[in-house]
Amino acid sequence: MATGARRGGLGWLILIAALAVPGFLFYNWWSHQKAEHDRGLAVKARARLPQGGVFQTPSPAADRLVNPIASTAAATAPLSPAPLPKTAAPVPARTPAAAAVAVAVAPAVAPGAL
Repeated sequence: MATGARRGGLGWLILIAALAVPGFLFYNWWSHQKAEHDRGLAVKARARLPQGGVFQTPSPAADRLVNPIASTAAATAPLSPAPLPKTAAPVPARTPAAAAVAVAVAPAVAPGAL
């Protein structure tokens, strides 16, 4: 019985080797193809970047940044806001309570008057 067990173990060993060799070769081929593809993408991406890299650094001679909208508005706008025109009488605020009272005070129509 020892020869049968040995023969079965040898078969498994041959099967494992037969499956491992193509798997190993495929993995090497695939990893080299992926590395070549990644290198191609990196070259293509570098070609699209501007000549200074991704981040633009300001030149040493650059002055402090200035908001152009604020500088033109400050030159043309007066220092204090214009006074509001005076009205003859203040406008009363409408409240929901006043509207409810107005509806309740409305004259009732007599039945049969219509």
